Amino acid sequence: MKFTKLTSLVLLSSLLSLSSATAQEIVLYGNVSSLNADGSLSPIQGAYVGIDSDWYNYSDEAGNYEFSFLWNWDGPVAVICEAEGYDTQTATIMPEEEVVELNFILSPSQQEENGIVFGHVYEISSDPNEVIPISGAGLIFSNSVSGDTWTTITGENGGYEISLPEGLYLVSVWADGYLDNNEETVTVIAYEEVEQNFYLQPQDEYDLALHGFVRGPSDDDPTGWMPLPGSQIRATPNDQEEPVYEAVTNEEGFYELPLSSGYYDVTASHEGYQSGFAYVYISSNNENWQDFYLEHSDFQNAGIHGLVYWETPNGNEIFISGAQIRAESSDDNLVYEAATGENGGYEMEVMGNHHYIVTCTAEFEGMELVQVHDIYVGESWAELNFGFGEDLPPPQNAGIHGLVYWETPNGNEIFISGAQIRAESSDDNLVYEAATGENGGYEMEVMGNHHYIVTCTAEFEGMELIQVHDIYVGESWAELNFAFGGEPPMDVLLTGYVFGIEIDVIFPLPGSVVSATPSGPTDPVWETTADDEGQYELYLPPGGYLVTAQHEGYVSVTVDIFIEPNQPNELDFYLEQEGYNPMIYGQVWMITDSGNEIPVNEAFIQAVNEETGIAFDTVTNESGNFEMGVMPYMQYFVSCTLPDPSGTTQVQDVFVVISPVELIFVFGDENFGWLAGHVYDSNPEPFPIPNASVWIENEDHEYETLTNEEGYFEIHAPAGWYALHANALEFEPFNGEIMIYPGEEIIMEIMLSHSEENGTDISYFGGWNLIGIPRNTGDSHIEELFPESIEGTLYGYNMAGYYMETVPATGNGYWLKFWETGSASIYGEPFYEMTLELSTGWNLIAGPSGTVTYNGVIDPDEILVPGTLYRYTESGYELSEMITPGNGYWIKSFESGTITLHVTEDLAKFENQESLVSDANQLKINGQTLYFGNKLNEIEMQSFSLPPAPPEGGVDVRFTGDTKICSEKCEIRIMNPGSLFEFEWNIKDSEMWQLIPVIANEEKSRKAILLTTQNHISLNTKAEKFVLRKKNLSEIPSKFSILSAFPNPFNPVTTLRYDLPEDNFVMITVYDMLGREIAKLVNTTQEAGFKSVQWDATDSMGRPVSAGVYLYQIQAGKFVQTKKMVLLK
Repeated sequence: MKFTKLTSLVLLSSLLSLSSATAQEIVLYGNVSSLNADGSLSPIQGAYVGIDSDWYNYSDEAGNYEFSFLWNWDGPVAVICEAEGYDTQTATIMPEEEVVELNFILSPSQQEENGIVFGHVYEISSDPNEVIPISGAGLIFSNSVSGDTWTTITGENGGYEISLPEGLYLVSVWADGYLDNNEETVTVIAYEEVEQNFYLQPQDEYDLALHGFVRGPSDDDPTGWMPLPGSQIRATPNDQEEPVYEAVTNEEGFYELPLSSGYYDVTASHEGYQSGFAYVYISSNNENWQDFYLEHSDFQNAGIHGLVYWETPNGNEIFISGAQIRAESSDDNLVYEAATGENGGYEMEVMGNHHYIVTCTAEFEGMELVQVHDIYVGESWAELNFGFGEDLPPPQNAGIHGLVYWETPNGNEIFISGAQIRAESSDDNLVYEAATGENGGYEMEVMGNHHYIVTCTAEFEGMELIQVHDIYVGESWAELNFAFGGEPPMDVLLTGYVFGIEIDVIFPLPGSVVSATPSGPTDPVWETTADDEGQYELYLPPGGYLVTAQHEGYVSVTVDIFIEPNQPNELDFYLEQEGYNPMIYGQVWMITDSGNEIPVNEAFIQAVNEETGIAFDTVTNESGNFEMGVMPYMQYFVSCTLPDPSGTTQVQDVFVVISPVELIFVFGDENFGWLAGHVYDSNPEPFPIPNASVWIENEDHEYETLTNEEGYFEIHAPAGWYALHANALEFEPFNGEIMIYPGEEIIMEIMLSHSEENGTDISYFGGWNLIGIPRNTGDSHIEELFPESIEGTLYGYNMAGYYMETVPATGNGYWLKFWETGSASIYGEPFYEMTLELSTGWNLIAGPSGTVTYNGVIDPDEILVPGTLYRYTESGYELSEMITPGNGYWIKSFESGTITLHVTEDLAKFENQESLVSDANQLKINGQTLYFGNKLNEIEMQSFSLPPAPPEGGVDVRFTGDTKICSEKCEIRIMNPGSLFEFEWNIKDSEMWQLIPVIANEEKSRKAILLTTQNHISLNTKAEKFVLRKKNLSEIPSKFSILSAFPNPFNPVTTLRYDLPEDNFVMITVYDMLGREIAKLVNTTQEAGFKSVQWDATDSMGRPVSAGVYLYQIQAGKFVQTKKMVLLK
């Protein structure tokens, strides 16, 4: 028979909720291992884990297994684990989730020394002759001496069999629908079989009850909860509407709801709060406890109500029952539905402060009626009526209909079938289409009260026919006919040539594409290709056309032309090269003695090609600008002569291809220098950025230019220091400094990074995150910036604590919660410097649009506490080396004041103060480092303080007092750790340190962890805090032991002495010779040391016991030892 040792079984369940009572696929996974002497676990490979022959798996090298099975919601499921050389275990699970974790820790087999217990479990019946076996009943056998526990379940006939080590056992029996039986015992003798039957009393219908608390967010602390008295609790059997069981919470928010065993849908509601829902299983074996935590509802008590009716011509209203009303809010994906009653009225509660699109669909006298309205619902109820009638036809029933035909010269009409009709309304992007039937007729239903452009395309006698009309459709059907007529015209030839132009040379462009479309619609299209001489031919029906010629590398040309019948139609095209504009342009400036720049009017500009003698000239205008067209592909010497009597001239040489070339002439610039260079894209390889803006400025001057196609720029400016800036569309700005020297040219190559379309990508993980806003986003709400965030979880911080926010501001850090890992892009104007106002103590901040390193922090008054820049990760707080855009950070200040953050290009890291604790002991708990065993002064301790704890559900590890350093006896508080702890330590002093898990209200062995040479351990525990302290080695025994009672024999009192080498949970129990418990003398956690306890020969009720031989047993962790004592009378 299969059995399990429950003391070594760990059962966890998590993830997705089940939602139906039909067969459900359950994923079962976990680990199979054995317990070593040092407390560590070793995986067991090849262990069988299964339910039956269809659903099972074997553990791999790491001891892991996984398989799926179908559960019919029919009660507990028995899972068997078997491995050669180990005791078999059977675990009973009640799947509450779609994914269940079940871990087994097997004990080495000792069956050769076991005895067998077998029998049945029966129902206690009023008829003594009736025998009712109970299948699926669970039995737990607890050894009265060792405390070890085994379990099994009954088969279909109520029978069981189990192999147990020799000893006296307390037996607990339970089954669904029955009261537990915890009062049985059985004695097992090695190598013998014992029959033992058990009986269970059927459970009355309401012997069970569901209990719990209903709480809401605290008004004083946004991270805390307060009771909600008067909350309504409502339970119905799963997927049923009746019966309904109800209860109301008391002043403490507690409720008790009597229920029979089974599955229930349970709802908790309270005015002003969002309702809570839970799916629970009521059983005598469960705690039957369900707490509810309700969030504020944001005006959930708002709603929409109204009437749906048909208005007759004489003004009477006929109310319509059964009309369906649906309200949708696209911003929060809210959907609400209702139906009208017999009086045509409806009402539905909706979330307030939202816009809704409300649709009413109804049936009246065989008509399908539809109306749609847009309504805003504030913080109360809004009225919305739907009125139909003969004079109120729904706009959806409007339409366009008509005929398409060819009218002959004698007036006959030939109807055209298959014509395509397309109606488009540009204001609402509405498009409708239809086709004519054999009689040439068409009809299409459209949205009323709109203008439409209606196009008809048809084919008749080989002709392509097109007509376009503009029509307004009100609240009824509109007629629109398309009439074509006359003698069927013959297609007309359009011909011509396509030429290319370079400089003054004209040449044919073979392969050019020439296309024609009617002047109205864009369909159909006629197209042809020019031959080797550049000639093309197109045959078109008479009418208006847009004709386009295009060729790769040339600018396309489109001409609007009307094709005349019975006469030649010719059209030539002349295409210029793309970018063809050979020109020299620029400015002429005069620098005054004060350094000001003034434009030079009427300066004479001449460009000469010395090889050909070709020359071009012009003069500057009042703004000092000039431009002149020149021949391409030539070298020019360009001279600029001042109009004053001095006739001062400057000459520059330039080569002109087909694009404009800029020249700048500056006179009086003996103290000037040149800044030149390129602007490149830095990713993935540098390439030039044309039209980038480059400018320099100081207190006296500002000069700006644009880069050319090669990304090149030049600036001529007086000598001195300048701030240098570069910017280009879709790139992050560049900011720097430059020195211009007299008469010298400075070369500057500038690299720009892509701005991701002016967006900053921010990654987040599931749960609480610290975020910041790295761009100017105006009054954008947090749901707009982070659409996947959980509503109502944006918290800021000030000296009063956490506060809820909806519109985040730049410079502030915030807590924000997400369901799962993801990212968001924040758009807006970037900024690269900011000033922050800090308060004394901890401040929650965020940085600008780029990375801020240590050198980017200006702290003139030295108010920042060194080593206190913290970020938040999935593992909790950790020190940060720099401030990156989009993240929030904690930083501590000695006093109030201001600091400035600006983006820098260096890699200087924020300093930490770890050198102060280089000699301290270290303890890591789940990756979080704590220091202990040494002392710091008050100022130094500031650098090891920790920010305020995260909101509820966050992860955190710290010493009491909000610090990460402690000298002697310390209490460690853990926030949301899960059940598995990873400990690592480094002891640098010669002391023995102990770490003691503390679990509130749990009477269970808590073994102290000795922080010795072994520097790592994993521990499964529900502890929320630990005590860390050092022990005096002279006060600690070297091993566990229990000494002989003294005196022995005794009357009436004896002393039991025992030694504890480590802190542990201790039980000392007195038994009689039949194994019955007489008294429990110790049942608590004790510190290591030499201990003693007295027994006064009374039982647990204080009654004197008779003379005789008694056993006393100590159990401390895995240590168990028993001795005898004799009571004399």
